[in-house]
Amino acid sequence: RIVCVVAGGMKKFDLYDPATSSLLLYVNRSKHGNASPVTTFQEFPLSKYAIPSTITLHPGDCLYLPVYWYHTVTTSSHRTISINWWRLPSHIKMTILDRLFCGRGEQESRAKC
Repeated sequence: RIVCVVAGGMKKFDLYDPATSSLLLYVNRSKHGNASPVTTFQEFPLSKYAIPSTITLHPGDCLYLPVYWYHTVTTSSHRTISINWWRLPSHIKMTILDRLFCGRGEQESRAKC
């Protein structure tokens, strides 16, 4: 998962690590896939405690986005050209990460897979 800004404006990424955010973002992978359903703090009040790491990419910058890291992207008002390369991780790696982050048999607020 690599994103590179080639020309134009910028892209701002808010990144949420899965170790802390999976408890706060009410993820249901069977329903939402790799996306979080969180759109408002009113609907998901605990999501306001998920603290992002923020990075801004300018032309010539690239970002490696690890699997299971939730993110939001804001693009500048200037025309921005970027290239994204997404590769499916190995089945073994996904199984291990599912067990770590999906809370198999743990709390209800953990991610459901």
